[in-house]
Amino acid sequence: MKKQILILLCFSIALLLLFGCSQNPESDFSPFSPTGAGEVDYLITNANIVDVIGGKILPGYTLAIRGQIIVDIFNSTDSDYQSNETIDANGFYIVPGFINAHAHITTESEPQLKKWAACGVTSFRNLADTADGLLLSKRDNFNEDAFNATMLSSTPIITKPSGYGRGYIDSVEEAVEMVKVQAAKGVDVIKISIEDNLQGKLWPMLTFDEVKALVDEAHFQGLNVCAHVTKTAKLQTAIDAGVDEIAHMVVEKVPNSMIKKMIELEMMWIPTMELWKGVDERYHSNEYEFAMNNLKRFYKKGGVVVFGTDFGGFSTPFDDGFPITEVHELQKAGMSNEDIIKAATYNAAYSCGILGRTGTIENGKLADMIICSENPLENLDTLTEPLYVINRGTIVLEPIN
Repeated sequence: MKKQILILLCFSIALLLLFGCSQNPESDFSPFSPTGAGEVDYLITNANIVDVIGGKILPGYTLAIRGQIIVDIFNSTDSDYQSNETIDANGFYIVPGFINAHAHITTESEPQLKKWAACGVTSFRNLADTADGLLLSKRDNFNEDAFNATMLSSTPIITKPSGYGRGYIDSVEEAVEMVKVQAAKGVDVIKISIEDNLQGKLWPMLTFDEVKALVDEAHFQGLNVCAHVTKTAKLQTAIDAGVDEIAHMVVEKVPNSMIKKMIELEMMWIPTMELWKGVDERYHSNEYEFAMNNLKRFYKKGGVVVFGTDFGGFSTPFDDGFPITEVHELQKAGMSNEDIIKAATYNAAYSCGILGRTGTIENGKLADMIICSENPLENLDTLTEPLYVINRGTIVLEPIN
């Protein structure tokens, strides 16, 4: 009997190791030997996979894609799969599709969604809905088309009446009810404003108790809270209330003690340095300098940076193709190429709540990927000229013969 129990225990451990390695995002990439057969839509052979968790290249792999999903990854060109099409990657590099975790669109933005997908931004999060939730109502329609970047949608920015935002609440009770209503609608994140002085105007601001009620109810509903914050004192409010991520790098000096606390709490930060670069160029302010200094220290101390540009969120210009300006700004802050890619893939997927289906090249995840000719860990600019882009298993960009 003991022998039977031991055999069963060993078998269970083996199954856990086999199936757990592709599901645990903290583990290093673990390739599978070919375990399947039958028809697949695509085989991509001779590929160098960028392991965004380990920050390394995994050479000579084949990916099997069926429908929207990567169904197998193995270190061989031989398999029992019958493919409708085989793509010889010829030693080129596969990176997960980029995710812009902070963008703003309108109901007329579908051409922009197609442009993003074709340049390798396969997912984005719209961080300010209209007061009537119109963009959320368009989300599923947009996402039916694989030639569109996959859209995630926030609430209207929640604030006090006449405050900075469009989702108005004026009590703790209204805060709780707002989150319940928005969660029932299917939003992807709760977006709030902790702002009382912006763009030369004073704004009514949420009280601490209202912020805390929003955060607590959001967490009860299984949702993250992303807070618009630009001032140091307001950042402290977000920290004390347990906000999950901060939209925009603060444009006043943030004390090291506050940065340390954010890191202890595993708070994420979306710097939107392209925004602050544009503000500096237009208005010659010192906000960019503060933002860059804060980002450098947050990153150096081990903070989790999430890629986002604030596209469409202000009147300054933004890249409407691949967001290379934000990439270069993160490089100026001292971020390594590996960590910039991780910020735009793994970290962004985690912050958006979609790490279970994208953000890494793994079995069982969506086939969201960029194929580029050079090693992006050495040259990020190669991502601006992708050879192929695959979005949810559909080739949305391929070489012109």
